[in-house]
Amino acid sequence: MALNQRYTRADHISFPAPRALKSGDPVRIGQFAGVVHTDAARDEMVTLWLDGSYILTVNGTVTVGQQINLTSTGMLSSTVGNGEPFGVALTPAGPGNSPVEVAPYGKVPR
Repeated sequence: MALNQRYTRADHISFPAPRALKSGDPVRIGQFAGVVHTDAARDEMVTLWLDGSYILTVNGTVTVGQQINLTSTGMLSSTVGNGEPFGVALTPAGPGNSPVEVAPYGKVPR
């Protein structure tokens, strides 16, 4: 094992919070998309979970396998072109703001 290794799988990593965040918030920090583990104030270290699936509120009609986007206001949307890629829907939902099981993309390549 390399002595300089920090994370074995890098599925739960820590970053300075870009703004005040609450546990369960979806967030993108650079090229990472995940869900906040614990509350954090801006610039505090926050752990972002990049793996798993979460019940999150998504705006719009959702189909299984559909890309879910994170808007600039921190809300999730099923509308194409509305925000940056965040994850994929694992359950469907009707129009409006609905609970949807979402798997975050984790490490998002550009």
